[in-house]
Amino acid sequence: MGALSGFGSTLAHAGGPPLTVYLLPRGLPRRTFVGTIAWFFFVLNLIKLVPYAWLGLVSVQRFTLALALLPLAWFGAWLGVRLLGAIDERLFTRLVTILLTLTGLQLLIGRDLAVYFN
Repeated sequence: MGALSGFGSTLAHAGGPPLTVYLLPRGLPRRTFVGTIAWFFFVLNLIKLVPYAWLGLVSVQRFTLALALLPLAWFGAWLGVRLLGAIDERLFTRLVTILLTLTGLQLLIGRDLAVYFN
């Protein structure tokens, strides 16, 4: 599932579902689950920098944009930590399962699911 996750992440930024399918049945505590996913994609994204640079996808403009958005990333991480501490294990597992199902449907359908709810 790690290879499938890496492949999906590299081609379509869709590597989360395979890794989630692998980790969810293991019954990890929510902090371990989230931490494992965060470290996996941190390392994977570092590895992807080399081929992305080789393909010309790394530029000063993109780096500048990434730096400009960095405060939002820090805020998102802070908010995620707060929310993770505020919910219990059962609710966390249910939410991850629901979001995984919706993500899987979106990937199968190939369209944004929001169009079906408007």
